[in-house]
Parts: sequence; structure tokens; C-alpha cells
Amino acid sequence: MRPVKFLVLQLIIVVFSINTYSQFRPPSGGVRVMSVSPSSVHLDGIFENGTSTFSLTVDVDGDDPWQPVSNVDWLITSPFPETGDATIIITANSNLSFESRTGIIDIERFTITVTQDAGYTTPEMPPVPTITQNCGSTDLIIATAPPSKIKYYWQTTANGTSKSNSSTIYTVTNSGTYYLRAVIDDMIIDPNNPELGWSDSRAIGVTVTPQSVGGTVTGGSTICEQSSTGTLTLSGHTGSIARWQKKLNSGSWTNISSTSTTFLETPSSTGTWYYRAVIKSGTCPEAYSSYTTVTVQPQSVGGSISGTNSVCYGEEIGTLTLSGYTGQIVRWQKRQNSGSWLNISNTISTYNVQTLQSGLWEFRAEIKSGNCSSTYSSIHAINVYSLPSVPVITYDGSPEICQAKSLTLTASESDNYVWSTGETTREILVATSGNYYVTAVSQNGCESASSSSVSITVSSIVDLTFPVIPDDVGICNSEILLEGEQTQGTFTGNGISYVSGDYYFSAVTAGEGTHTLTYSNNNIACSNPATKQIEVIAPPEVSFDISETTRCLNEGSLLLEAQPTGGIYTINDFVPGDKVILEPDFTFDDAGTFNVNEFTP
Repeated sequence: MRPVKFLVLQLIIVVFSINTYSQFRPPSGGVRVMSVSPSSVHLDGIFENGTSTFSLTVDVDGDDPWQPVSNVDWLITSPFPETGDATIIITANSNLSFESRTGIIDIERFTITVTQDAGYTTPEMPPVPTITQNCGSTDLIIATAPPSKIKYYWQTTANGTSKSNSSTIYTVTNSGTYYLRAVIDDMIIDPNNPELGWSDSRAIGVTVTPQSVGGTVTGGSTICEQSSTGTLTLSGHTGSIARWQKKLNSGSWTNISSTSTTFLETPSSTGTWYYRAVIKSGTCPEAYSSYTTVTVQPQSVGGSISGTNSVCYGEEIGTLTLSGYTGQIVRWQKRQNSGSWLNISNTISTYNVQTLQSGLWEFRAEIKSGNCSSTYSSIHAINVYSLPSVPVITYDGSPEICQAKSLTLTASESDNYVWSTGETTREILVATSGNYYVTAVSQNGCESASSSSVSITVSSIVDLTFPVIPDDVGICNSEILLEGEQTQGTFTGNGISYVSGDYYFSAVTAGEGTHTLTYSNNNIACSNPATKQIEVIAPPEVSFDISETTRCLNEGSLLLEAQPTGGIYTINDFVPGDKVILEPDFTFDDAGTFNVNEFTP
């Protein structure tokens, strides 16, 4: 180690040549003895606080007055005794100069010389301090004490002259260059040259490792499942990013191998995710940033609707139930026959449907999970089938039928039928009295309203009686008038004719043989017709024995003889109702040509 230089004082000592104890004649003419100690004073060139004080002891023999006198204004004596022994205090005031000077203090015949030295040298630069780095601060340690009359002071600039910090250990919290200077202790500072007495600066470069500061992570929001967190940004940190960390809900933190100030990812599951950064500054302990949260909401899942799939018009549909969905129900919707969707203000998982118009109805629910896009449930279709038309019953004839007879009732066309009798065919045969109706049934099983009922009446049968007529008649016989027991009856059969409201039987028209005649009466709904068999007999061969075929009008009667005998003779053609029966002995009244016939009864 180099020797430390310090101020070299030039010492000037004045030695009095007189004896310590001297005799002198006081002003009154007597002789007295006085001694002054010390006989000379030497002052350093630096005065503490601007002054330097010393004392002189004066021993006077006698009581005569005496007084010290200074020949310079910078030496001040106090007190000023008049007689006796005394200790005189002398104060030397600094002149803020480093020039040597001398002053004299006279005490009677004694002269005291006071010398102030002025020569000095600049102190050596302080030694290099020991540097100890801490977390967030650095200690500068002065390991070697300064030489005598020298002090070390810490400065913030190379030319600093502050005496505010002379600590042996100087703790700094900011990186930079710090300075250590030596100065002569207790030296009066010259305001015109404050650098006098100071050494060169010892510059010490200091790097302070700051405390690890975690900073703040910004970003984070509520997102939908399978979406990115968005950019998370770290700011306001001190130190290097060692890693990121994350945790789900109240779980444990897990490391993320990222050292960037930004981070983003797609979270693996729903829940609340916490993200933070781990910061390390040098050897300082790690610090954590504030955390931000990303709330991951599940994707909207529409689920499915269960309930009735088909009904007939007018039937209550009942409750539809939504299940398997994720999120909140925003609304229900419906549409008919693929038309526009109509909103339903229902936000619960069930929806009660009353009745609907016929057609294909579709229902769905809109689901929204948090901030995720909404989605729809599966569509639930309900077929509302129209009812078949109300059938109409038709039949042939009258709804009044006779006993042992039947009537066919026919329903108008439909898919299926259910009659009041339980029969399921389109046509049924009825043979009993009662009210009959039918319901049409569609292929979907929907039933119409019942048809109007048909009232069927079954009546007892009345047996008709045929009029009394001969069982057989000759073909030549006249027409037979037929009269039934019931009025407005009808006769049918060979040889029957209807003339002017009456029925006749003509054997000639019917011809030879056996004929069945039928009598019926439509005014009697249930009546059995009466029948009658009648035999038409052929006439016998008749021969006339007429002697003459021409006769005068006035010739009298003509005798008719024919075989077989016993017949009835007629003249002209036999026309029922227009015949003339002749006597065998016949007389012509008029002239003309006549046909004569014999009718055998």
C-alpha cells in the first residue's frame, strides 16, 4: 500500500531571549517581576470552525495594572486584567487564506510571537472500497481507516465536496457511479476555492440488482369453450420472466414454459383459469405478477325434445320436454308446414301445447351458454292429422223394411269405418229397427264426427187376398174385372190389362193354358202378394148348318143350328164389352154383312 500523504505543517517557533522571570520597573518607579507562559505559540494552517483558541498564563509580582496588547486584528485577547496574575485567552480568527502570517502580543515588556502556518499537500485518493451486492441494494464498504487528520466522504459527483456522508458502509439502491474523496479534517473551507484540501475522487461503478417485481397481467375475459384466451400481457415487472403459470379453479399452479411478455392459449376445459407470470431479478427471490382470469364457458348444446309425435286435430298435444342441453334457454320456437319460425316466450325446459291446426308442426328451443353463440335443439315434429269428412249414409229404397228383409246402408268413401253396430265395412245390412250411424276413420287413426243417424223401421208382413174369380175360363169368355180387397193394388200376369183405373183379365189375351196372376199393394209396405192360377180352356169345334148365307131383310127370322148344341150365338167379332148375344131364332133388323159365332161357355 502506498503511504498516505497528508498536510505538512511548516512550524515556526519564536524563542524569547529573555529569562522567564524578569524584573522591570513599573511606571511608578518601583521594580516588579512578571513571567509569561508559553513564550511562543504555533498554529496549524487549518482552524476548526474558523478560529483557533489558546491561552497564556501571566504571573505578575505586584499589584500594578498591566494589559496585553495585540499588534494584529486577528489575535484577540480576553479578558484584560488590570492587576494580579491571570490567564489570558487569545482567539486567532481565520482569514480564509492559506498564507503564513505572524502576530505579536505585548505584555509589558514581554513579546509573544504567534505564527500561523500555510503550507499543505492534497490527500491521497481513498482506497477501493469492498463491494457487496444485495438484492435491491449494494453495500460499499471502507475497509481501511483514513490517516490522521483525514476523513473520507461519499459523493454523488466526481467534484463533490459534500461532508454529509462519511459512513464506513454506504448502501446504495440504484445502479450508477459513486465517488469517495479524502479531505483534510477540520480545514477551513475557502469559499472561493472549495476544492482546496480534497483528494481526487475514487470512482466506483455500482450495479444494483433490483428486487424482483412481479408486475401486472392484463387481458382475460369470459370466452367460449374451444376458443383462445386472447393475448395476456405482462407489464410493470422488474426482472426476467422465468415462466408463466396457470391453474384451474382452486387447483394447483402448473408451469408454462413461456418467457415472453405475452401469452395466449386455448384452455383445455371449462371453468375459471388463472394466469400469472413468475419474475426473477438476478439472484433476488422470485416474485409473482398479479393474476388475471379467463372464464371458459361450455359450448351451447341444444339437446333434444321429447313428447307426442302425432295427434288428430282437436286433441290436446300435451307437454314437450327439452333435455340434454347446455346453457340457458333463450326461447322456444315453432313453425307450421316448413314456414317461418315463430318465437315462443318460454324459457323453461318444458312447454305445454294445447291444440293445433292440422299440418306438420315443428318445435325447437334456442340455447345460449354464457358468451357462446346460441344454438338450437333438435327439431321435434308433430303431425296434426286432419279429421276425415263426416260420412253420409245412403241406401236404396225406404228406411222402412219388412220383417225378414234387410236394407243395405252405405257410407260415403273414407279410409276406414266404424258403425254404431261395431262393423267396420263400408256397407252393412240391417234387418232390425233402430238408429244407425257411422264414423269415418283415416289411415292415421283419426275419427270424424259421427254421421247423421238413419232411423230404420222393420214392419210386420200383411198377407194380401186375391179377388174371387173362376179357376178356369174359356178362351172365348169376356174380360174379367179384377177387384182386390185392398185398394190401389196392382195385378200382374198374362192377360192383365189396365183400363180407366180398373184391371181386367182377358182369356183371349192370355191364351190357352194355366196362368198365374199376382195381386200386390205398394201402399202396404210389408205385404205378401196374393196369387191366383187360372186356366184358359180352348173352345170346341163349332159347325154351322146354315142353308143360306144371303138373306133379304124382310124375310123373317133365321134359324141358327150349330154343333155342339147349347152354345151362345153372337153376331160380328167377339170384342169384350161390345158383343151381341143372339137367340137361335134370330131376325135381322138391318141390312148388311154379319159374322155369326157360337161361343161355348
